[in-house]
Amino acid sequence: MSYKQKLDISKRIDLINQNYYMLGILATEEESYPNIGFYSTLVSRNDYNDQNLIFYVKSITTEPSLLLELELDTDLFVGYSDYSLSNVEKRIKDNKYNYVEIDEKESLLKKRLTNKIMLLKLRIEEDHKGREKYYKNFYIEDMEEFNGIKNYQSIEDIYNEEFIPLPIAKLSEAEFENKMLAGESITFPNFNILEYEIDKILVNNTLYFDPQNNWEIKSSNKCTNTAPSNLEQIELPADFNKNILYKYNNDLIFISNNYNIKLDKMKSEKIDFSNKQKIDDLKKLKSAMNRKSNVEKNRQMVSKNKDLENKNKKVIEVNQKEKKELKSVNNSKENDFLDQLYQKALSENLYYKKEDLYNLHISIKTSPLTVISGMSGTGKTRMAQLYAETLSLNYNQEYIIIPISPSYTEPGDVLGYLNTMTGIYTPAETGLVDLLKEAENNKDKIYMVIFDEMNLSQVEHWFSPFISLLELKDEARKLTLFNKNSTCHNNYKPEIKIGNNVIFVGTVNIDETTKDFSDRLLDRSNVITPEKMNFSNIKEELEKTDNLNNKDLENKSFNKIKFFDDWREEAENSIKFLSKQELSLLDELHETLNNVDSQKGVSFRIVENIARYIKNIPIDEKGNQYIEYGRAFDLQVKQRILTKLKGHQQQYGDLIGELNPNEPTDEIENSKIYNILSSDKAQKISAFNHSLEELKRKAKEMYYNGYAT
Repeated sequence: MSYKQKLDISKRIDLINQNYYMLGILATEEESYPNIGFYSTLVSRNDYNDQNLIFYVKSITTEPSLLLELELDTDLFVGYSDYSLSNVEKRIKDNKYNYVEIDEKESLLKKRLTNKIMLLKLRIEEDHKGREKYYKNFYIEDMEEFNGIKNYQSIEDIYNEEFIPLPIAKLSEAEFENKMLAGESITFPNFNILEYEIDKILVNNTLYFDPQNNWEIKSSNKCTNTAPSNLEQIELPADFNKNILYKYNNDLIFISNNYNIKLDKMKSEKIDFSNKQKIDDLKKLKSAMNRKSNVEKNRQMVSKNKDLENKNKKVIEVNQKEKKELKSVNNSKENDFLDQLYQKALSENLYYKKEDLYNLHISIKTSPLTVISGMSGTGKTRMAQLYAETLSLNYNQEYIIIPISPSYTEPGDVLGYLNTMTGIYTPAETGLVDLLKEAENNKDKIYMVIFDEMNLSQVEHWFSPFISLLELKDEARKLTLFNKNSTCHNNYKPEIKIGNNVIFVGTVNIDETTKDFSDRLLDRSNVITPEKMNFSNIKEELEKTDNLNNKDLENKSFNKIKFFDDWREEAENSIKFLSKQELSLLDELHETLNNVDSQKGVSFRIVENIARYIKNIPIDEKGNQYIEYGRAFDLQVKQRILTKLKGHQQQYGDLIGELNPNEPTDEIENSKIYNILSSDKAQKISAFNHSLEELKRKAKEMYYNGYAT
């Protein structure tokens, strides 16, 4: 008798409730809905006076065989807002949801689940009211926005499609083959092999097939193969990743049934059955063992970034349960601006990652000075111009570009000076003073100053009047041009008030011709480093937006400070806003930096600016943050704290560590900061992909030069 035959219905239900995962989408296209709630609608209150909502999700995954045996063959699953949403509660039930009437809750729930791919943890519940024997319920384990995959560009395209779960064995090919030969069990934590036959197994970059289904079930997620000689394999096709609809915890993926059939066809065409790849020859065991080490190293290097990205999705959810809720207020005008910013970039053949454009926008909203750093030729100045032009600012009228010269040594070089003999004020050729005057006289309009290659000269020398001013309240931000007791005959006042309608952006290169920023300046600025897009990714992005150049962009005007003020929000108190875990991590980073250099650390200003940045992440019309919380916190650690981490090996070597590029591990050695950010404590806040990559860059510099920038 097989393992499955030994189990009664109740035991199989228990095992399904433990680990059966499916994909679902909101059931928006049904002609009718079950008569369970107060109304027979997609989203309905449970009872007239009940605040609990019932909603319906449509399965797009092959369902467990037990459901057919129980005659539960409808595609619809019943969800309840009081427990089905428990794992994603923070993303659904914000303050707005909690304090509105039941009718508006119905509308909000529907809106926030629309266009989402939901990973459902199935629960089969017995009906104790006698109407039906069982109900199909679920928890939403996780969910993400559907942005399209190959052959399926909209949520409507997948509504009536079926997607196949595919288990991943977290082993190298050599380890997997050895286990098969030895008759050892393979465990799939999130794949219920009791109710769904194993069709294929993904192992690293190889797909294994067993056409004769020689799997012996040991438990609901553990099995052995009784005839490993029948296993066949192919390398992953080039388009495999583009056909993955959903990936969970790096051990389960979902692909369409159509693509699954295509894989079967590829296997049958590729393999010569008279000389197919079998694993029945014990001589192969030795060769498999010999190549195990190399395969494992390659697997780690190829999959490491993907693992971190998947981990990031998980830890963000954990972190969101512990942090204070963000105020999820959607601003349609701001959304329009961000959409137009990205569309305008593509229309002008400028290829920036969306996250970099969003990062720039949030930085400009929340920081008195935003600095765009990076290698030459990546379009730093053009990015700043693009932002100004999307705001509808005119060049040399509402925005100017000031190329910084190495000869600039004092504020007068960019501002100008008063000739006390003639009483004539001569503004510098930069045009900065005249633009600031215009901004003072037109407080309802936005103005922007772009300091191009601002570190060709020592910034603190010529920029010194601004450094202190930019942290003051609006009414106190007065730039002194000359002594107020001096006489000026040509209509220049001794002071110019710099309002919040003036944006300051700088661009910098980091090479042997430039000057370092002081910590005093870094405390007051957000230093962002746009990533260069891969050319292949650019091509894919262009293919998604082929029709962009054929339609006129909506040239909406955003040049009103009222709009910008509406987009800004202040965190009431940065210490209260950030969670205890986040503050504890910042304390640990401060102590580590401060122990090495008493002049370095995480200041109150930095904590305040991190909170302000996160508070100002825009929310789209579907209730999603443009940059996820964990990634935003990561960006701020990189842009606000790691920028201070520069210097000689003798002083900062223990903080940064070293990374030998010739070693296959790609791991930093002897780095206190790396150890902090990669610790379990930190990883519950964010995967810190950006920060760890920045540390690796610095560690490579330290290895080659004995100095890090």
